[in-house]
Amino acid sequence: MVRFNGNAEAFEMLDNSLIRLYLRAGCNVMLCNYRGVNPTRRSRKFDASYSTSRDLKLKEDSSILQKTVGKFVRKLERLVNWCVVTERDSMILDAEAVLQYLIRVHQVRRSRLLVFGHSIGGAVAAILSDKYQTPTCNSRSFARLSKIVSGWEMEVARRWPRICRSKWTEYCVGDKIIPYTCSLHHAVHKMKGDVPASGSKGSSLSLEVLDADNHNRIYTKTELAKHVSLMRRALRLSARA
Repeated sequence: MVRFNGNAEAFEMLDNSLIRLYLRAGCNVMLCNYRGVNPTRRSRKFDASYSTSRDLKLKEDSSILQKTVGKFVRKLERLVNWCVVTERDSMILDAEAVLQYLIRVHQVRRSRLLVFGHSIGGAVAAILSDKYQTPTCNSRSFARLSKIVSGWEMEVARRWPRICRSKWTEYCVGDKIIPYTCSLHHAVHKMKGDVPASGSKGSSLSLEVLDADNHNRIYTKTELAKHVSLMRRALRLSARA
């Protein structure tokens, strides 16, 4: 399995117990970060876009305004270092590089490579699973990104039926980040004559509505059991404790 994270989500933030459960089930896991996320540093092309506090050579007669600007720039430097907005195309390119690494270097068969994506990572997973025809899981993601964020576009709903491997969507009607009406699950199950003969809508897993962040929260025990069962079926793994 390879997992593609949500926006600004680093793999270091994932629940370790979930990874251990995958391993016990007989599934190897590849985790990655998109460029600009967590320890990955921003590109040097940003270096000339702002001044650092060291560049501000304040004279002895510096005014209060100059000192204020110096403090602002120091804060801006830290902000730019840690809050880099990932570009759509570079995100897909990074994810595809991981898939190619597994397929070409480690000779992983596409039929045994589950591509899991959460939130915006679900769109990335669907786009690449359509291209490489791998099993996939789309967890709490959208049908079209432009319904969530203006200026970006990722068309997912039309690609989903073209994925001919085992696949499933995970959704929560109490998701406040991606409302259910904007979710991939909602869009796919509204389709009628648009599904090609060779494709399908796939399976689905409905998550409970809890008094929590239903978009990013971890699975409940019941949900986790169903999630792992779908994973085993997708990868044709035997049932293991």
